[in-house]
Amino acid sequence: MNSRLFKKFFLTNAIIFLAGITFLSAILGFIVINFLVNDKKESLTENCKAVVAVAGEISFDDSTMAKMIYALASATDAEIFIADNSGKVVACSCEAYSKNGNCNISRENLSAEVMTSVLNADTFFESGSLGGFYSDDDYFTSAMPLDGADGTEGAVFAFAPSTQPKSFFNNLIRVYLFSAIVPTLAMLVAGYVMSYRLVRPLRQMSDAAKRMARGDFSRRIPVVSDDEIGELSISFNNMTNSLAQLESMRRSFVANVSHELRTPMTTIGGFIDAILDGTIDGDTQKHYLTIVSDEVKRLSRLVEAMLCLAKLESGEQKINPQRFDIVKAARNVVVSQDRRITDKNIDVKGLEEDGIVVTADYDLIYQVIFNLIDNAIKFTNEGGTIEFEIKNTDKKTVFSIKNTGSYIEREDLRFIFDRFYKADKSRSINKNGTGLGLYISKTIIDIHGGQIAADSKQGEYTRFYFALADNSNKEKNDGRAKLK
Repeated sequence: MNSRLFKKFFLTNAIIFLAGITFLSAILGFIVINFLVNDKKESLTENCKAVVAVAGEISFDDSTMAKMIYALASATDAEIFIADNSGKVVACSCEAYSKNGNCNISRENLSAEVMTSVLNADTFFESGSLGGFYSDDDYFTSAMPLDGADGTEGAVFAFAPSTQPKSFFNNLIRVYLFSAIVPTLAMLVAGYVMSYRLVRPLRQMSDAAKRMARGDFSRRIPVVSDDEIGELSISFNNMTNSLAQLESMRRSFVANVSHELRTPMTTIGGFIDAILDGTIDGDTQKHYLTIVSDEVKRLSRLVEAMLCLAKLESGEQKINPQRFDIVKAARNVVVSQDRRITDKNIDVKGLEEDGIVVTADYDLIYQVIFNLIDNAIKFTNEGGTIEFEIKNTDKKTVFSIKNTGSYIEREDLRFIFDRFYKADKSRSINKNGTGLGLYISKTIIDIHGGQIAADSKQGEYTRFYFALADNSNKEKNDGRAKLK
């Protein structure tokens, strides 16, 4: 995986943060400017009101008026002037007016539009050049109409440079931006580290997935957190473990099938070639042809077992539940194997009473019982015992078959239901088996929702048992079998 996702994630976070800083700066600027303008407006308006309060007692051109507005302007850091109705400045607080009678702000009269706006309003406020009256800069101007002592109407104007709030705002923004540098850098570093930590497991998963595509299942993702990424890492590792196990089972299955097929085919081929080239004479041919026949039957059983297993695992095997006496089913299997049992002088116990009814697929459960009995007969010692115990308990039917003879090591018990697994040499010398019987039995019990297990005690017994739930009240299910 390249760094495109990392760049996208980091740049997205950086852009969002910088956009947030910019937005906050704009909001701060708007609030500060609005506050400063309103503050300046209130201050200038108060100056105008102070002049209006005394204007009715003092003539506009009286030197007292000039002194009064000069003193007021000096105390409030603003300039004040009075204009008559024609827009001519008749009094000003500036130093030039006190010396030569000329306002140093402008040598021109106020425009008629400005005077009309001021005289027709209770309070006038503007930020600008006042219709071109100010010649050097823009100002905040507040104005109010007034009447002089002699009845002549005019207006009073209070103004201050608009550069003061702007300068304050610019200084404030510089301080704000400078103070934001440290948290911005800290955020970018934190965002870089967080983005790297979030993307790193994804890169590792991508690399591990590529390795798995090449058959390498050794890579695992380190789990460094308990969040969603950590849960994803755990799930990925679990998936890898499952795939590794499946791959191991696949290879083992192929190897075991190859071995199981190669052995009888080698035997068959060797004896037939020997018969054809005359190595085996006519007197002994029947004996070796019997061996060949047995090997062919063994191959047939192996292929049949593998086909049955494939149907079960793929879900193609349909389950047809029906009620039947499981004791009678076991007795039928024993009767079918009577010759083998008699030849080994085996004593069979526990099938004397009928009446244990289950609801399941008769053919499939019959095959499980056959596999377990066949397995017990193979490994029961001469003159030994096979004992059945079949009973209903806790809404389950438990079927148990116990035989004397060879036992299974404790460490092998958990593997005996695996395909082709051979726990003990003494239990695998019989060549009539396919190595799939117990695995098929477990698969059938699983799709019935039951459990199957085994235990063994040296010198005493080996026991296999399975449990089926009581499904007698359920309707017949003709759906496909599904493995759990």
